[in-house]
Amino acid sequence: MEHSVLRTVREANSKLQQIIGRAADALAGRRNFDVEDVRAAAEPVAEMAPIISDAERLRGEMPELHSELGTYARNLGEMQTALDRVRIVLLARCAQVEAQRGHLETLGLWAAAWRKTQ
Repeated sequence: MEHSVLRTVREANSKLQQIIGRAADALAGRRNFDVEDVRAAAEPVAEMAPIISDAERLRGEMPELHSELGTYARNLGEMQTALDRVRIVLLARCAQVEAQRGHLETLGLWAAAWRKTQ
């Protein structure tokens, strides 16, 4: 059991670091961050839920788990920050698209008025 718990925590940390990297790439404009990435972020968190609920006991039984859980907590914090940044970028893009839509609507009204004068 010790090995499976440690393996689960290490795999969760690895997955979270990959997701953090994907978010960083998306923020740098090198890739898109899509719904599959969000689902991928939820997976290790769900896998860790039973371990986290029993973390106090497990730390006592497995001292090496303490540092892994610390790394997991740091990864969660970094992931939250990365997801917040992605959210801000998406909100900014939505605002930009909405402004462009308003511009196109105004242009359409102007074109319709111009056709009426012809």
